[in-house]
Amino acid sequence: MFTARTLIYCGADVNARDAIRNTPLHVLVSNENGYDEELVKCLVDNGAHLDCVNALREAPLNLVTNFNIKQWLKSKMTLSLKCLCAQIIQKKNIAFEQKLSKSLRKFIEEH
Repeated sequence: MFTARTLIYCGADVNARDAIRNTPLHVLVSNENGYDEELVKCLVDNGAHLDCVNALREAPLNLVTNFNIKQWLKSKMTLSLKCLCAQIIQKKNIAFEQKLSKSLRKFIEEH
């Protein structure tokens, strides 16, 4: 926990992605051997995006096995209009690649 807090304090990206687009939150909550609830809270409190999807289109909330953490994450889930629009664009398969800036394309692809 101390190491994670130190990394976050030093500017580590709490929404960094691995090869299959998992964020630290994805990895942490999908650990079947258990995980540190305080670390989950630390990530969320420092801006971990709760609705980012990985390459399998799974959000961290879809991977949580602990009921209490799942309820806590749901209580923290406040989606911006930007997130909701990105989700609709993905769900409806709306072509957006040629129409938006690189940063907006990346944001939509994360949803």
